[in-house]
Amino acid sequence: MRGIWHVESFVRNGETVPPLLTDSSRWGTVIFGDYRVMAVRTTANAPAGAWLVERATDPGSYTLTRADGSATAAATITFPDVGVMRLQTRLDENDLELRLHRVDERSFRLNSRGFRWISERSFNR
Repeated sequence: MRGIWHVESFVRNGETVPPLLTDSSRWGTVIFGDYRVMAVRTTANAPAGAWLVERATDPGSYTLTRADGSATAAATITFPDVGVMRLQTRLDENDLELRLHRVDERSFRLNSRGFRWISERSFNR
């Protein structure tokens, strides 16, 4: 689960929410980091919150707890295909169903370009 995940589809209360760059409530990126932390950024590139993720007893079942401890929610996470995640939960009185695909971290410029001690000329020219 660890990694950066791009939200392909975002369904809130049964209605698909389009990925508008001005929407501060639609999730755009979900980052699963170390220590069971899930951070969310909106399509407007604003932070939408952070949750602690704990595996429940049933396979695919998880418990999401806000980082400040103010709310808890049950979630179901499945992997229907390689690099594809489906997340279903109820947060802030909204039923959410997300389809996410994993971002290849090797495609980032710092990872794909190779290490250089000194750059004699700018890479951006």
